[in-house]
Amino acid sequence: MSFMTAVDQALGHEKAEMNFYLIEALRAHNPMTRSIFDSLSKDEAEHMTRMMVLRDRLQDQGEWPDDVSVPISDANINAVFAQWFKQGKTRMPSNTTDIQALKKAVDFKAQGAKFYLRLSEASENPMENSFFRLMAGIERSYQLSLTDSLSYLEDPDEWMMQHERRVLDGA
Repeated sequence: MSFMTAVDQALGHEKAEMNFYLIEALRAHNPMTRSIFDSLSKDEAEHMTRMMVLRDRLQDQGEWPDDVSVPISDANINAVFAQWFKQGKTRMPSNTTDIQALKKAVDFKAQGAKFYLRLSEASENPMENSFFRLMAGIERSYQLSLTDSLSYLEDPDEWMMQHERRVLDGA
């Protein structure tokens, strides 16, 4: 597969994710879930913009450069939690639709990590390989953050015990 085809596929993947998150941000009932999807859609837009810069660079040079300095942000979902908790909003009502959307997002990220690993394995250029491995790691990071978010929505009390390290005392 040509490197341009691989980057075009990656752009298509990022665009599909961004569109899903934009739609789910509008549909979400829970304000925290809405914030998570809004943050994800903005992150995907940033990923696409940076990949387009890389794509233009590849097109101009006709090959992978010796350095790929395309900084792409990692999962920022914890910042959404911190913002809500700072405002004292520790209990958010959730519904089945929000939970199902987050489960789909977790699956999306898991598939994204596999997708980027396949692109990495198919690449012949070490920089291309490194870039797609980086993208796989970012997708995995998002997957873990979304799984954590999902745990919160499914059982906030259990999530709080795990994250605040509370100890249950029988006395």
